[in-house]
Amino acid sequence: MKLLLENWRQYLSESKNVEVQKTPTGFTLKLSVDGQDVGQYTHHREGDNARNTAEIFPEYRGKGHGTMMLLAAIKTAGDLGIEFEEDSESLTPAMSRLYDELDEQRWIVGSGGAWAITDVGEEELQNWMEEENETIT
Repeated sequence: MKLLLENWRQYLSESKNVEVQKTPTGFTLKLSVDGQDVGQYTHHREGDNARNTAEIFPEYRGKGHGTMMLLAAIKTAGDLGIEFEEDSESLTPAMSRLYDELDEQRWIVGSGGAWAITDVGEEELQNWMEEENETIT
């Protein structure tokens, strides 16, 4: 996790923006860096099942953008009154490790695949947003 944190802190000089679009079944986050699309995260419900789709474009991978986007998604779900759940049907080993790392750092809490952001996680996300001069719209 320490390496993960060091990686994303290297890119604090970039101008970033996170946009949130609420949908009838959930929401979509879009992340841009210096006006360029970096990736997006979609969380929606199909009946009783949560479906999550995350993508960080190849040239932006390994820089911590996905970690902060996941934290923003978990926070956004809470802000919208939506229970954030893992998509257990398409959970990749990499995403599973990320959830575990965020849980170990106490940035998120949960059980049974349902997660909420902690005060520590909100503080990390807020620091990232402020240092990056980002806004969630």
